[in-house]
Amino acid sequence: MRDERDAAVLGSWPRMPGTRHLLYDLAGDGREQANLARHHPALVAELSAEWDRIAADLLPYPPGHPGLPRHAAREAPAVGQAD
Repeated sequence: MRDERDAAVLGSWPRMPGTRHLLYDLAGDGREQANLARHHPALVAELSAEWDRIAADLLPYPPGHPGLPRHAAREAPAVGQAD
């Protein structure tokens, strides 16, 4: 998973800007406690490239769509802001 929100350090401040990649082994870590992304950079790169390929074919939400998070916009996706 790609998380494009600024990451909180030690609670809610300070923030580390930038994209983080999250990779979990759900068979052994169902509560997603151990991020394995740094241990498997090739797999993260492969999955990220595949997601980019799929996302390029997806249609954007139309304006005013009821499923669209309140603060989402094309130039500022909701994942970057809290509702």
